[in-house]
Amino acid sequence: MRVYVAGSFDTPDDIRRVVRTQGLLREAGIEVLNQLDVSFIEVRDFRGRAGLARRIVEHDLGLVGRADAVIALADKPSFGTAIEVFFAKHVLKRSVIVLATKPVRSPWVVAFADKVARDEPELVRLVKEMAASSGAPGGR
Repeated sequence: MRVYVAGSFDTPDDIRRVVRTQGLLREAGIEVLNQLDVSFIEVRDFRGRAGLARRIVEHDLGLVGRADAVIALADKPSFGTAIEVFFAKHVLKRSVIVLATKPVRSPWVVAFADKVARDEPELVRLVKEMAASSGAPGGR
């Protein structure tokens, strides 16, 4: 089973959270598609950078298209995460699991989620259950 981890990229701590979640899933035997090979953390303003913005969006949506499921980190609002979740669920009909360790004040990501995990161990369990039910590798 291949997953894509969507989350905020506003700060170095945000990126560390995405990387930590990716590592946790890899350790559990889940294949994780890595959007971090195209880095843009140094860009603080995309106005005037439309070409770069399009390349990043096309790259990331391409990875979402290759994923069996999207893992959405929902503790911090993110335009990109919201669009990736919508694209995965509504357009591609992929599974979405939300990880929310804090209260979620917006209904949007929860409405598009198949499952909501409240902590990382629950996330790993839910992804493994989803993989097992689909017969995909990583479900053992």
